[in-house]
Amino acid sequence: MSLNKTKDYEKALQIYENHKRLMYSLARKVLLDHYLAEDVVTDCFFKIVKYIDKFKDPTSPQSRGLAAMMARNTAKNIRNRNSIYDEDSELEWFEDNSELISNQLEKAETYDTIVRAINSLPETYRDIAVLYFVDEFDYKEIAEITSVSYDTIRQRINRARKILQEMYELRQLKMG
Repeated sequence: MSLNKTKDYEKALQIYENHKRLMYSLARKVLLDHYLAEDVVTDCFFKIVKYIDKFKDPTSPQSRGLAAMMARNTAKNIRNRNSIYDEDSELEWFEDNSELISNQLEKAETYDTIVRAINSLPETYRDIAVLYFVDEFDYKEIAEITSVSYDTIRQRINRARKILQEMYELRQLKMG
């Protein structure tokens, strides 16, 4: 291993150590499975090594954001890959859980409506609104990820919330 490769490996290891708990919790939230979440974290380590040139400073908020994005996307890919099912047992499950499905569909429609509204926000608010409302990061974490001050994040979230509220009220007027 050359000197550069050794430094790259050490950098990747530092990024992994700094963010493995975050990657695990994001993967666990997506997959609802401890062992699959651990697999995601392991996969992310190899991706960090592969894409080490994308990471500037192992302790930076950008590194945290990249690690979080890697974990979330890897978990979603695993979830989608594992969604192969047996038609008969799936049909039986749907029949037994029709009320639950109805409630979940309503929640999914609401979620999709919220995501569409967030995506229509001005760019200044859009990214932090996704981090706050969808990914459920707190103000401090968003400030670290984006390298924007805590107070600015708080103001932008409040403004985004106000815009979303106005969009909702306008939508209600059109429907009613």
